[in-house]
This record gives sequence, C-alpha cells and structure tokens, in this order.
Amino acid sequence: MDNHFDSIADIFNQSWHFSDRYKTWMVDHIVEHLGLQPSDILVDLGGGTGNYTVKIAHQAQLSHKAFCVEPSAEMCAEARKLNELEVIQACANSFVEIEGLTYNKVLMKEMVHHISDRNQVWCDLHCSLQHAENGALLIVTRPQETPIPLFQAAKQQFASNQPSHKTLMAELETAGFTVKYAVDTYQVNMPKERWFSMLRNRFMSDLSYFTDDEIEHGIHELDMNLGKSNEIVLSDQVLFIHASG
Repeated sequence: MDNHFDSIADIFNQSWHFSDRYKTWMVDHIVEHLGLQPSDILVDLGGGTGNYTVKIAHQAQLSHKAFCVEPSAEMCAEARKLNELEVIQACANSFVEIEGLTYNKVLMKEMVHHISDRNQVWCDLHCSLQHAENGALLIVTRPQETPIPLFQAAKQQFASNQPSHKTLMAELETAGFTVKYAVDTYQVNMPKERWFSMLRNRFMSDLSYFTDDEIEHGIHELDMNLGKSNEIVLSDQVLFIHASG
C-alpha cells in the first residue's frame, strides 16, 4: 500500500490521531514491552512520518539516533523534516538484506500485515538480533476482530488483511525466537464528525480499498447505529508480541 501512504503523507499525523493521551499511552507501552534502554539502537520498521519514532526515542532517552525505515517516499520526506532520525527508504524485506547496520531493538507498529514474505524477515531478524545484546523485536498489532467502530465492509476487509497473533507467534517461534504476548485496551471518546473525517481521510490502509461513495455509505451506516449520539466511544484493543533471541 505504498501509494496509499504516499497520498496521505502530508495529513497522516493529523488523520491517525485518537488523542494526545492515547499517543502517550502507546509510547509508554512500547518502551516498556520492548525494554528500551538509553544505550539501545532502535529500528522502527514501517515508521511512517517518524512521529512515533521520535516520541519513543525521547521517552527512552536513547543516546543513538533511531532508524525510521519506511517504503513510502512521501512518508520518508516527512520523517526527514524531524532531523532527529536516521531515515531509510525501504520495505521490511529489503531492509533486512542491508549489510553493515548495527541495532538491537526492532519495532513493527501496525505494519506487519504489509510484509510480503514474513518468514524470510523473521529469519533474517533472528540472525541479527540473536547476536545483539538484549536483542528483541516488538510487534504492535490488533486482533482480526477489532472493536474499533468501522462499518461492516471495512471490518471484513480489516479481518482479511490482518494475520492472527497465533499465526505470527508460530512463525516467530519457527524462526527461532522466544515469544510472548500481552493485550491491552484503551478507550477514548471523540466527536463522531472527527471520526468520520478520519474515515474519509482513509487513516487506515484497509480503507484504501473503498471508493468515496462506499466510504460515505459506510459512514451513514455508522451514523444510523449511533442514533442521536454525537460521540464515538472508541475501544482500541492492542496486541504486543515480544520476540527475543
């Protein structure tokens, strides 16, 4: 979906934004689950505009510049504006083939469903991380049946694109990782019109499969279900899959 992210790069940070408190919650969880220490060298695979990468680096007080790895040229252009990251334009499959890079912590936040050959990526990452001090990979993803308030067709599209956590864990274990996972839920209320705007901006790549008319039909479906309420109660269930050498 590189073309999709190219098309929304300039509005991505505003479109993919539940609340400032949600962002802080997510950053805190990533730092904790990945066990980030100031001496670690972080790779954020699929880091997009680098917005989260920078916040994670600041929270963990990293002494090395974090790598923001992103296949979208437009997203990379946005990330380079931050001047605090090492930005590499590459997909996960091509990144793991780059020689000479040193790192010990890898983050995949809400991007694992975009990897074309996961097994090869897991094998290559295991080879790199097993020799690194405190090497670890953290996958942040969602269950196939997400409670996020999407219209029915979008829920079905999301489920078809999203690998289950059991599948991911089995793949990682086959590659040699020791794997564990945790699940947490964050709830946020927001005006329904802001949520509808996020849908129209196709803040999730799964929404790129729908035409403008289909998006509007889906918004009408959600609006009918809400009745007279002017708010969306958004319950985001997040999975944290931790893999170590």
